Amino acid sequence: MQWADGSKAPFVKSESAIKLDLRHLPAPEPMHRILEALETLPEGKSLLARTPCHPQPLLDLLDARGYRVVVIDSPAGDAWVQIFSPDDCTGR
Repeated sequence: MQWADGSKAPFVKSESAIKLDLRHLPAPEPMHRILEALETLPEGKSLLARTPCHPQPLLDLLDARGYRVVVIDSPAGDAWVQIFSPDDCTGR
């Protein structure tokens, strides 16, 4: 998987992920967009988002809801966030 800026997604199972590039949005819009996308996330898919910064409020919320999340912070200040539904074990 490759992003518009030419960088590659740093996740093993990113081929089947739904991707969102939210780096251009001000807070809290990335969090809202991610939560909306999770409402319709197909079974067996993960959500891979690029956010403008480390999304700690979102991570706390997802943890409380039982989602499994992998985060990689970029040296540029943005973050890669891959989210798996609570009942999906393909991301392990």
